[in-house]
Amino acid sequence: MPAECKSVRDVFEEAQRGFQLHAKLIRSLKKIQDSSESEDDFRETFLKHLTHAMIVFKREPAVERIMEFVAKYATARIHYVAPEKVDECEITSHFLRYVFMFLLECHDSRDKAVRFRTCQLINKLLNSMDDEASIEDDIADKIFDCMLVRLKDKIPVIRVQAVLALARLQDPSDEDCPIIASYLQLLSTDSSADVRRTVLANIVLSRKTLPNIIGETHDVTESVRKIAYRIVAEKTKIQWLSIAQRVQVLQDGLNDRSEAVKDICIKSVLQGWLRSFDGNIVELLKCVDVENSSETAEAAVKALLKGLPKEDLKLKINALKTDPSQAGPVTVNYDALDSETAFYWRCLGQHLKSLGVEGEELLDTLLPEVTAFCQFTEGHFTSPPEITSEKLQETFIATQLLLLAGVMDLSDEVGRKRLGQLVHELLVSPNIPEQLVHVLHSRFIDVEPDEETRIQELVEIIADVQQPIVIVETAASREETRQKELKMAAIKVKLIQYKDEMDEHVSNQNFSLAAELKEKISELEAERDSIMEQSSSVSLPDDPATLLKCLTIACKMLEATTRNGMGPTLLTLVDTLVVPGVQNENPLVRNAAVKCLGLCALLSCEFARKHLVLFLQVAQLDHIYCPGHSTQLCIYLLQKFGLEAFKLNPAQEILDQDKSSTESETDQEGEERSKEEGEEMGEEGEGEKTGERGVDNTATSVLQILTGLLESESNDLRNTAAEGLAKLLLSGRVLSAKLLSRLILLWYNPTTEDDGLLRHCIGVFLPVFAFSSRTNQELVRQSFLPTLRTLFSAPESSPLATINCKYVAELLVELTNNQHLNKMGNTTSSKDTTEQCSHVSLALKVANEILSDPEAPGVRVLCKVLTTLDL
Repeated sequence: MPAECKSVRDVFEEAQRGFQLHAKLIRSLKKIQDSSESEDDFRETFLKHLTHAMIVFKREPAVERIMEFVAKYATARIHYVAPEKVDECEITSHFLRYVFMFLLECHDSRDKAVRFRTCQLINKLLNSMDDEASIEDDIADKIFDCMLVRLKDKIPVIRVQAVLALARLQDPSDEDCPIIASYLQLLSTDSSADVRRTVLANIVLSRKTLPNIIGETHDVTESVRKIAYRIVAEKTKIQWLSIAQRVQVLQDGLNDRSEAVKDICIKSVLQGWLRSFDGNIVELLKCVDVENSSETAEAAVKALLKGLPKEDLKLKINALKTDPSQAGPVTVNYDALDSETAFYWRCLGQHLKSLGVEGEELLDTLLPEVTAFCQFTEGHFTSPPEITSEKLQETFIATQLLLLAGVMDLSDEVGRKRLGQLVHELLVSPNIPEQLVHVLHSRFIDVEPDEETRIQELVEIIADVQQPIVIVETAASREETRQKELKMAAIKVKLIQYKDEMDEHVSNQNFSLAAELKEKISELEAERDSIMEQSSSVSLPDDPATLLKCLTIACKMLEATTRNGMGPTLLTLVDTLVVPGVQNENPLVRNAAVKCLGLCALLSCEFARKHLVLFLQVAQLDHIYCPGHSTQLCIYLLQKFGLEAFKLNPAQEILDQDKSSTESETDQEGEERSKEEGEEMGEEGEGEKTGERGVDNTATSVLQILTGLLESESNDLRNTAAEGLAKLLLSGRVLSAKLLSRLILLWYNPTTEDDGLLRHCIGVFLPVFAFSSRTNQELVRQSFLPTLRTLFSAPESSPLATINCKYVAELLVELTNNQHLNKMGNTTSSKDTTEQCSHVSLALKVANEILSDPEAPGVRVLCKVLTTLDL
C-alpha cells in the first residue's frame, strides 16, 4: 500500500487487493472526503468508481472486495457527529443515506449485473451496521418495497441477495409481515435450490414459520434438506414441536436417501434431543408416539445404539433396572412397565443379539432365564384392563415382551417347553386380541420348527380357540343356575303328580279330566325341554372377533408353510373355517377368509384352478376390503403357475358381465385400440403365444377382467391391478402389446395426476421392462402406433385429448432404442443389431402410417418421430 492515497481512484485500486487494507483505506478515504472542495464532487467521484464494479455480474474476488469496502466505509462511525453532540446525532448519516438512495434508484435496472450488485450492496450495508443502529423510516420503507420486488426477479442469484437484504427487516411479532409471507411463498414455489436454502437460513423462527421449515426436510434437493435439519437441531427444542412433527422429522431424516442428510439427522437432531433428556432414551421415546409410529421409533433407537462401546451399553442396561444397584438381569416392576420402557427393552435386546458373540455377555445381564421371563410375561396378562386405551397400551407392551422373547437362547429344553406352553395358552385365551397372533406365531415357530407338527398343533389350537366363546356364551351366573334347577325340580314334581292323577282318571274312565291333565303334562314337558336346551345348547362360534382370530392364526400358519400341496389337515380347515368365513357378513372376517383361501391356492395348482373363479367374483362384486386382496391373489396365482395352468374357463356369467360393462364404458379410443389389436395379431404372433385355443380363451378372459380393473373408481384397486399386471409383464407370464399400451395411457392420463403411487409404479416399470430384453423392447415397438392412434382419435370430451402426443412419442422412441439394451448387457454383434434394430422396423411402420393417410391427425407428430429414430 502506498504511504498515502491521494485520490478516490487510488483507494478503490488498493481496496480490491485485500480485506486487510480496508481499515487504513477507510481513514484515507475519509481524509480525502474532508479535504474535498465540495461534498457533491466527492460523492459523484465515489459513485463513478462504484458503478464500474456494479456492472460486473461474475463473482470476481476483486469486485467482491470493493463491495465489502464500500459497505464498511458507508456504515463507518466516522460519518456521524462527534460524541459531545450525540443528542443531536442524526439517525442515518448523510453519506449512508445518499448511498442508499442511489442504490434504490438502480434496483430495477435492465442490466442483471446492476440489479445483482444493488441487492448485494444493500444487504452488506444493513449487515455492516451495528446491532443498535437504525435507519430512517422513509429509507426503510423504500428498501422494503424495492427488495420485495426483487424477490420476484427472474435471476436466482438476485433473489438470493434480495432475501439476504430483507433478513434484518423481518417482524416476527406481525402475523401479516409481508417479508415472512414472501419467504414462505419462496420456500414452497421457488425453483432454485439456492433461493430456498437462503430463505431457510434467514427466515425467523416462529409458530407460523416452523411448519414450513419442517416441511423442507423432504425437499427435493439434498442441500436444502441439510439446512432444514441443521435449523431444527440448532434453533428449536423438542418441546416446541408437536408429536406429529417430531415423528415426521425423524421419519424423513432416518429414511432419507442421502447419507449426508441421514448423518445430520442422527448426529445433530436426534443426539441433540437426547442430550436435552440427559441421555435417557426412555424419556426421549415418551416424546414420540411409539405405539403408532413404532418403525420410526425403532430406527431412532437403533441409530442411537449403533457404535456404542461395551461400557456405554452396560450403562444403558443398568438404566432399565428399577434398582440400578441390583445385581443380575434386568427386572422391571409391572407398575413401571410402560410402552416406552418395554419398547426400549426390546430394541436393546435385539441390538445386543445383532452383535453376535460380543453381545452374549451383555444379553445375559439384560434378560433372565427363559422360564423366569415366561412367568414374568404371563403375569402381565393376569389382570386385563377394562378401559379401551389401556387395553391398547397393554397389547403393545405384550407385543414388545413377546418380541423380546425371540432373542432369548432356547437351547434349554425346559425353557423351550415353558415358552411353548405360554404361547399355546395365550393363543387359546379369549382375552388375547388377534393383533398378537403374528408375534405369537413367530414364537411358536421358534419352539416348534418342524412344519408338519406345527401345522397339526396350530389346527388344534384353532379348534380350542372357539371353546372359550362357547363357555362365555352358555355359562350362567350361579343364581340363574340355581333358579333353573329349582324350576326343573318343580316341573318334575308336577309331572309325577299329573301322571299319577291321569292314570287314576283313566282307570276310573274319567277321560275328560285325563285329557286336560295330558295337555298340562305336554306343556310342562315342553317347558322342561326348553330349559334343558338353553342349559346345554352349544352355538357355533359365529362371533366376528373369534372368527377373525382363528382366521388370522390360519393366515400366519399358511404364510410360513413352505411345502407344496394341500394335506388332509388343511383341506379340513378350509371346509370348516375358511369357506364359511368367505360367506360371512362381516367384511373383516370375509377379507381374512379370502386371504386364507388365496394362501392355500398358492400351495396347490389344482386348488388354485378350482377357486380362481371365486377370486375373480370377489374382485368384481365385493367392494369392501376384499377386492384389493382378491386381485393380488389372482396376480400371484398367474405369476406362480402361469396362464397355461388354468385349463378351465372362468364362469360364463362373470365373462358376460365383464363384457357388458366393458362395452358400456368403452369410448371411441377403446374401439380404436380393439381394432388395432385385431390388425396387429398377425405381427404379434411371436410375442403373444398362448398355446391351445382353450388356454388362449382362458388367458384372454382373465386378463380382460384384470385390465378392466384399471378403470376402477377405487384408487387402491386400480393401483393393485396396475402393479400386478406390470409384474406379469416383467416376469414374462404375459406378453401383450395391448396391455402395455393400456399402462402407458394410464400413466399419462390426467385423471391419475394426483395418484403419485400409481405414476411412480408405472414410471419405474417402463424403462426396466423395455431395457431388460429384446423381446420386451419389441413389445414396446408393437404398442407404439396403437398408443398414438388412441391419442390421435381421442374425442375432445375424453381426458386423453389433453395429453401432449409429442411427449408420449418421445418416451416410446427412447424405450425402443437398442443402445439401452447394450448398456444393460444385452449385447449382440453389430450386424445382428442392425438387422434387429427396433427403430428400423419402427421407421417403416411409421412411414407407412403417414403415407396411408397424409391428412390424418397426428401426422406432424409421426413425421417428427422419423427424425428422432436411431437408424
